[in-house]
Amino acid sequence: MLFFKKHKFKPEFRFWFLFLFSLNFLSFSSNHSIALSQHHLLAGKMGVAAHLISHNAIPIEIYQNVDALKHLAGLKDKKAVIFLAEHYERTNQLDLAEFYFIQLQHQESTASEQAKLTLSQFYQRHQMWQKLAEFSQLNGLTLDFYLSQLYLGSSLPQVQPDVFTDLKRKFKLDFTLQIDELSFSQQTHCGIKVVPIATDFKSLNQLKQHVSTFKSDEDLHELPVCFSNILYLSKQVLSCTANEAIKCDLSYLAQQQNWPEGIRHLVIMTSDGSANVNQGIMYLSAKHDFNVFKHEWLHLFGFEDEYPLPIKKQQQRCRLSTSTLSQLVMQERTASVAKNLFPIPTCNAQTVQAYKLVERPTLMQYLDSPMPKRYKTILNANIAHHLGELKTFSNAMYNLDEASYWLAYGVKLGDYHSKLFQALKFETQRDFARALSELSALVNWSMAYSSLARIYYQLQDFEQARHFYGLAAEQGDSYGQYFYAKMLANGEGGPKDQKSAIRYLNHAAAQANPLAIQLINLAPF
Repeated sequence: MLFFKKHKFKPEFRFWFLFLFSLNFLSFSSNHSIALSQHHLLAGKMGVAAHLISHNAIPIEIYQNVDALKHLAGLKDKKAVIFLAEHYERTNQLDLAEFYFIQLQHQESTASEQAKLTLSQFYQRHQMWQKLAEFSQLNGLTLDFYLSQLYLGSSLPQVQPDVFTDLKRKFKLDFTLQIDELSFSQQTHCGIKVVPIATDFKSLNQLKQHVSTFKSDEDLHELPVCFSNILYLSKQVLSCTANEAIKCDLSYLAQQQNWPEGIRHLVIMTSDGSANVNQGIMYLSAKHDFNVFKHEWLHLFGFEDEYPLPIKKQQQRCRLSTSTLSQLVMQERTASVAKNLFPIPTCNAQTVQAYKLVERPTLMQYLDSPMPKRYKTILNANIAHHLGELKTFSNAMYNLDEASYWLAYGVKLGDYHSKLFQALKFETQRDFARALSELSALVNWSMAYSSLARIYYQLQDFEQARHFYGLAAEQGDSYGQYFYAKMLANGEGGPKDQKSAIRYLNHAAAQANPLAIQLINLAPF
């Protein structure tokens, strides 16, 4: 100020003198000194900052100084606000970054729309889906709102057709919100129709990839399988638990009676949980890769695990059976073993020993192991000759409310379990002729044989009852073995055969059949 008084500068020239002096001085300073000196200049009381902001003339170096950015942001310098928000985002101070991205919206109206998009993209980058949902709904960002709903696994309310089309196009996803809009690509051979069901955005993408990989997989791509477009259901509609094996409340699905014809299986994907197959439905997590999908796919078609099963599952699955569905051979541990059988620990807690047909590890034991050609042959045979014996998703639906819709749906598919339920209905109506006729059509199936035997026994046709119990027993049905043993021991429907009776009773007990165990403990033959 003494300099100005001595040289008698007019006030209007003092600003320009200081500004030019500063620029001249700063040209001899380091980059840090430039930014710091300019900051001091701009923070002064002479209006320099406001003037430079209004003329878009802030030197670029100043935007490298956080303190300067804060000062300029306070003066509504848009560029400073952006730089400051980006700085805090880079340094993972997301609350501060969000604060400054929000400040952008207070700029002039022409910049406000871009500011909205900028904040929306920030929420997306950091997966702040709930904040994105609230912000996008408030600001009319329709696609961003629906994206947030998908990531949250929430419903998509009142989606206009054109908006829904834009949503699918933007994210390159083919999915539907309605069961009656499920569709299948036109394929000549499509004996197995499968509906993928997603519960959030991640599962939508993962299912899309799995279906694509399936179509090119060397072991699966030639199967007569076609997938529908993905069905999206919110987590409120399809509630699933991830405690151990995934399990979902299927009530909503069962209540819908507008399903396209011919669907055999569902693939339901959730955000977490252990993969499994239950009643024609495959349950997967979005964390599971295609190896898990492939492993579970084989379960759909009768294959068993080749690692130790939980005890309860061992009691259910470790049966002396001649069924051709499984890739395993079950024998009593005391039986001689053929050279082409290789022991595995599937039934390690039972008196039954499981064997596989190949020596090397397979994908049913280790997920990253290959699928042997022998297994591919079994898979193709199961599909070609035993499809009716494999449960379809209609079984799960029927078990929920016993709706006639689902019984008819399964019967039309040729599903043996549905036909069994239908036959049992005829039995309860005392229409034994129709019941026996329906069951007789289910050839080479132990459950049908046991039911035939039971009905014939009620009708006191002991010869036929013994015949069908014998067929069920040979296929490893533990109840068939138990009742066949009793008929052999008592001489019902044929001559007594005490030795065979004891053998079949022991077979049933080896499979943890409670009636057989009780009889052996109380009054063995």
